[in-house]
Amino acid sequence: MIPERVLELAFAPLVLLIGFGVVYWASPPTTLNPLCTYVSQYELQGTIRVGGEVLHSTVYRQRSISRRWVATINYGGCLQRYGTLLSFKARDGRVFLVPTELCGLAERVLLDIGKVDVLRTCSAKLGKLSRQREKYGYVVSTADNPTSWSPFELAANGPITIVSMLATATKKWPGDDLESVAPNLLKTQFVFDSSWWNSPARFVLRGEKRTFRATKLDIGTGLRETVR
Repeated sequence: MIPERVLELAFAPLVLLIGFGVVYWASPPTTLNPLCTYVSQYELQGTIRVGGEVLHSTVYRQRSISRRWVATINYGGCLQRYGTLLSFKARDGRVFLVPTELCGLAERVLLDIGKVDVLRTCSAKLGKLSRQREKYGYVVSTADNPTSWSPFELAANGPITIVSMLATATKKWPGDDLESVAPNLLKTQFVFDSSWWNSPARFVLRGEKRTFRATKLDIGTGLRETVR
């Protein structure tokens, strides 16, 4: 017979390993990552108006950053493939993409009280911290056959009106509805000029097979009607 004490010692590492695995899978991404951590994690509910249509989208976003000890090496940050865009599909087939990063003031409010009215808080009139980090949204010609895209300024009178945007703190894993709203965008190569930063290519990072090719149109082109 194997002594009971020996069995306890033998199974202790296994129990610890299982416990570590449970904690790892239950925790948000980057929680135990030695290179990455995160500042905020939130559910973002957005509503826009396109002509006479009212459209809704919800994402779960984590704003991840490099850990301090490795920041000088990993200065590019920690890549997020989910939750970076609200996606809205209009009746005429166009898809509107709105970045989900909060302005500095909204993020502070979120961390303090767990929720924030983004539309009300992120206004340039309230000072530097309230300015939106992202200047542009994007419109793609059609969800089924994306052949072109164009940027539009979020703060200007463009093709959409943002009706509401509410962020709530969450522990849910990052996720979005792009795959259900416009799955072909995940198979699209977004062609840009000199500014990758101001293009959908910076946000649509998952998906390996590039079946479609969408070229950039000048800002303001084809925003009010479907581009064919």
